[in-house]
Amino acid sequence: MENRRSLVERVMPTFLNTSGPVGEEEVAGFERRHNLRLPAAYRTFLLEINGGAPKPSCVAGTDLQYLYSLHASRDFIDLDYAQGSFADLPASHIAIGTDPSGKPFLLDCGAGAVLLFDHRRGKEDRLTLVAPDFGSFLALLRADAGCAAT
Repeated sequence: MENRRSLVERVMPTFLNTSGPVGEEEVAGFERRHNLRLPAAYRTFLLEINGGAPKPSCVAGTDLQYLYSLHASRDFIDLDYAQGSFADLPASHIAIGTDPSGKPFLLDCGAGAVLLFDHRRGKEDRLTLVAPDFGSFLALLRADAGCAAT
C-alpha cells in the first residue's frame, strides 16, 4: 500500500485551480454515496491535492484538462457531480477527469487502472487503458506541443 508521502514525491505535474485538500471523512462520504472503495493512490491524491488542472497535461495523445475535485466550487469540475454526467460508465468505474473534447478519464476502482472512455465508439472499443494505476497515470503526464484532443 502506497503511503501519502510516496505519492506526492512521485507526482510530476503541478496542479492549478485545486479545491484544496479534503479530509478522510469527505473521501469516505464519497465512497459511501457511490458504494465503492477508492484505490489507495487516488484516495491520497484527494486527501493531499484534490483535483485541478495539471501542468504538464499531455497523456494518451490528448490533454488531461482537469481532474475532478471533491466539493468543487463549480459543478462541472466536481467529482460527485461528474458521476451523473456520463451515461453508460462500466460498473465499478468513476469519472475522474476529462479531456477538452469531453471524453472522461475513468478510474477502475476494482483493478485500479486509469482508462479513457470514448462514448462515440462501439461498446467493444470504448475503453482505452492509459495506466495500470493512478500513480503511474500521474507519472505519464508530459508537456507536448503536439498534444491535442482526439
